[in-house]
Amino acid sequence: MATQQDLQWEETLFGLVPRWKRDPSIAAVETVCRRQLNIPPQDPCIVSFHASGTFNKLYTVQSTGLAPLLLMRVTLPVYPRRKTRCEVTTLRWVRENTSVPVPEVFAFDESSDNEIGFEWILMEFVQGVSADKLWPCLSMVQKAAFTEQIAGFVAELSGLGRSEPWFRGIGTLDVLRDSDIKNNGGQADHADKKSSDNDDPGVGQKEVDQNRNAEYKVVAPSVLVAHEFFFGDHVNYDIPRGLFHSSHDWLAAMLKIVLVEQNAILERLNDKKGDITDVKAGTKDDEGGSKEDEQDNREDGKGNKENDSEDDEREDAESALHIANLLLALLPKILPPQTSSGGSEPESEPTGIYHQDLHLHNILLNEQGEIRAVIDWECVSAMPLWISLGMVPKFLDEPALEEEPQRDKYTDIDNTGEGNQLYDEHVMQYEMTQLRKVYGRKLAELWPGGLVAKKADESKWFARINLYKAVLNCDGFWGVAARKWAIRTERGEIVSMEDA
Repeated sequence: MATQQDLQWEETLFGLVPRWKRDPSIAAVETVCRRQLNIPPQDPCIVSFHASGTFNKLYTVQSTGLAPLLLMRVTLPVYPRRKTRCEVTTLRWVRENTSVPVPEVFAFDESSDNEIGFEWILMEFVQGVSADKLWPCLSMVQKAAFTEQIAGFVAELSGLGRSEPWFRGIGTLDVLRDSDIKNNGGQADHADKKSSDNDDPGVGQKEVDQNRNAEYKVVAPSVLVAHEFFFGDHVNYDIPRGLFHSSHDWLAAMLKIVLVEQNAILERLNDKKGDITDVKAGTKDDEGGSKEDEQDNREDGKGNKENDSEDDEREDAESALHIANLLLALLPKILPPQTSSGGSEPESEPTGIYHQDLHLHNILLNEQGEIRAVIDWECVSAMPLWISLGMVPKFLDEPALEEEPQRDKYTDIDNTGEGNQLYDEHVMQYEMTQLRKVYGRKLAELWPGGLVAKKADESKWFARINLYKAVLNCDGFWGVAARKWAIRTERGEIVSMEDA
């Protein structure tokens, strides 16, 4: 595993958060940009901090002769080399094989062995406004057109209308060599793509990956790059990481992560309890009393508070283990493992590209409300069709509200603004409820035969989606709902995780 230098994980009230041990140097960013873009020393190269995300810091780059702006995205090594390389591969594949507008990548470095000291991607800066900012200004007609266009993008990325699926197997896109293809069971990209021998691999690949370039063969799913697999010390767990040939294998691996993590927590607590017992046994005085500092701890409540916290942590870990084991028992009933026939290996499950973070802030619009670009493609992977087509885009995932809110029914008590806020929330829920219908109708138009088959198989898709949600939440705030859902589903009831 490559180094994770300059990255630290901090435990917060809301879980682990990645932190930068040091900020990237603006001067170093400029040095890299000058070299990659061949900017002469006498010409200006203006690098300015733009924004930051969970894993990234973004800088605008401007110089004479360039397009209006470029964007340098510097990233923490949460999944060293692989996350950056796979994101570039995905962006380029989407740009070459679909009509989904994405930023062009000009150069990248998947290692931290450069002047900046971090992985980076140099890409097009797309001029536009995030859809969440323009949303209140758009008419319902514009919002419906926007939703239909997103449905078209989802259909393309999922491979609707193709005689063969885009991919087989669950994993994140990578540019594979002959040896990689063999390790992936011979699975490869079914896209109608030009031979890579004739493709310009980009500045970054030319410079950084020149030794591998001659071996590049095909884009295909490989190791899965997902938060669950690299957050905290998960990147070092001894677990299956893909390519996953079936939904069963993928969700089983996610549950194994929960088992490994929660068992490690219990082991740590047990070791600590044993150490405390040993200390107490060796520090009592002749009359059986404890040392003064231990008594002080008891008197001011520190010892009790620590014990209470550890008891809570133990209880949470045991609960998560119980829920994960319930889901493991349920998994083969909802998603049976693939079996081989005639002595041959089973064919991997058909998959398409699924953008799991299609929030409004990840879609850029022009002033007329037309889509300019879809951004934030890190961790986007090839997923089963029951995920890519069965899950609505994130911006549509709001509570259902069929009745249109009436403004005069929302009074603002004591001028606190609460009435206005509640009205705005209900308007959003009502609009998204109507737009989900628009989205469903457009998918049905684009995939008439498939939607008929999906309708006939709706109970299976429903169970799979709710199993996926339960797996994602079995060790978190929604763990109780996941446990109730597992128990009721085991009894044969058909219920969503949210309603369990």
